[in-house]
Amino acid sequence: MQPTILSVEQAQQQLLNQLTAIATSEICSLHLATWRVLAEPIISTVGIPINHLSMMDGYAVNSQQTRFDLPLKVSQRIAAGEVPTEPLAMGTAARIFTGAMLPEGADAIVMQEQTESDSDGNLIIKHIPQMGQHIRPAHSEIHPGQQLLAAGTRLSPQAIALCASVGISQLTVYRPLTVGLLVTGSELVEPGQPLTAGKTYNANLYLIESLLRSYGYEVTSLGVVADDLATTKQRLLDAASFDAIITTGGVSVGEEDHVRQAVSELGQIDAWRVRMKPGKPFAFGQVKQTPYFGLPGNPVSAFATFHLFVLPALRRLQGLPDMLIEPELIPADFNIQIGDRREYLRAKVVNHAGVRRLHLHPNQNSSVLASTVWADGFAVVPESTQVNTGDMITFIPFHLYRQ
Repeated sequence: MQPTILSVEQAQQQLLNQLTAIATSEICSLHLATWRVLAEPIISTVGIPINHLSMMDGYAVNSQQTRFDLPLKVSQRIAAGEVPTEPLAMGTAARIFTGAMLPEGADAIVMQEQTESDSDGNLIIKHIPQMGQHIRPAHSEIHPGQQLLAAGTRLSPQAIALCASVGISQLTVYRPLTVGLLVTGSELVEPGQPLTAGKTYNANLYLIESLLRSYGYEVTSLGVVADDLATTKQRLLDAASFDAIITTGGVSVGEEDHVRQAVSELGQIDAWRVRMKPGKPFAFGQVKQTPYFGLPGNPVSAFATFHLFVLPALRRLQGLPDMLIEPELIPADFNIQIGDRREYLRAKVVNHAGVRRLHLHPNQNSSVLASTVWADGFAVVPESTQVNTGDMITFIPFHLYRQ
């Protein structure tokens, strides 16, 4: 029988142990592949650069067999994209431009700034070159058969450009997971509508929807579910056709919190209390056979539990490697006493006279979304800990979750 209150690690492990990959792959054009995830590694079939290329505007010469104390005849001119029509003639130089292919026999580039012409139009070299000077050797950057990107790589613009640089126009990527999103709460009002007594704007839908889209998932909003058991069950059944279901709110123990009961009746909930703050009432389980994730109703709690539990779980469903989060240790610029739950405090790194220190947002209430905008990441402090200024604190920058 599992404990009533789980540690963060226990909840994470129990969650991941119940999930297997369900996503399939598809072929995607480079134009549409940004932030998609590779299903197969990228292996280059070509070497880059394909030939020896000049890195400068100047003159191609043979550094070993040329007398640089004598004027040189310019025997040919080579622009970028042209193929030299003949080898470099002995004792001559070839006018060459940045990115142009070296003629056979040339082994160095003399910058044009280090040359001048005599009265007969011959070239005078003012700086004796070294072999290999200002040359991009063939295959020096990428060699044929080299793996450029591993399966599971999220395709940044730089990665897309790297694929293009070796002539790849299409990629095999994972099909984005589909997620059905429900937000519970009779008190919620859509932005743009007047806010009346007892109501609050529906920030959670936009928070989780935006997070899901930013990580490459296809999300369908199923709207706001009123605090009613029958309605909640029907909406959950509707969502079971997606790859995963996420709800916010309704997983606590209040009389009007119906999601937990509805999921239990339609499938199972394996855990719903985690020893962390914010985010204690987190749920995970199944609706029919569809993985279900129940986030707390407070927006900062939803933000924290999404990153700690839902994001790793969706990666597992998609067949991606587990995230390897390597936090930093940074001295605190604050004093705080932590209670009986590990806290994920919203914090910012500030540089004081060359020393990086962690600052806390002044309001750590789980309803204060502004703290997540202000912060750079989570300052993680174990339960029952007294933090004093200068203590080394574990810090997880938000950007580490974007792997």
